[in-house]
Amino acid sequence: MKKMNMLFISNHQEALTGLNDTVLNVTAVHEAETAVEKLHQTSFDLITIDNTIINSEMAMLQTIIELQQPEASVIVFENREQLNTLVNEWIKKEDEQHKPSYSFIDNGFSNHFLYANDNNG
Repeated sequence: MKKMNMLFISNHQEALTGLNDTVLNVTAVHEAETAVEKLHQTSFDLITIDNTIINSEMAMLQTIIELQQPEASVIVFENREQLNTLVNEWIKKEDEQHKPSYSFIDNGFSNHFLYANDNNG
């Protein structure tokens, strides 16, 4: 699985501990204005927003995310435990969606006289 880009918007950087850094490239910012700059610079797969951000900034961020990166998933979290749970669920869902599926047809005996479909009788 390739590494996915995550934008972490919070004043509480300690909430990052415990996240799966083997799957995520995390960009952490403290304020909405810096987050907007990062949204212009980089494409993110996941955007996590601390719910303690001011409502006006939250509304601005959500509008910009919808316009700039509508394919990105957004998680609004309350605490570190909730963040870890939601991010791990998201990683699992993404992994399942992008898991390759294989289909094999074994026709090694298709020309063998016992298995050949002969319409002549």
